[in-house]
Amino acid sequence: MKTYKSNKIVKFIFWLAIVIVGIIVISPLIDKLSSKLYKSSLENEDLDFDDMGPEIVVVNKGECE
Repeated sequence: MKTYKSNKIVKFIFWLAIVIVGIIVISPLIDKLSSKLYKSSLENEDLDFDDMGPEIVVVNKGECE
């Protein structure tokens, strides 16, 4: 019975450490790397507005008849 309780405590401490490492270390690391990736993609890529979707065309009333 004693080993079951100590096993449970060890598992709880292990998962608590995993969560803390994820919050403190991995989250800022993901933010930092994603912002670097975003900035590098802006520098390398020219935006092409011609292929973005349908155009809005103003039609005069005299032209469509």
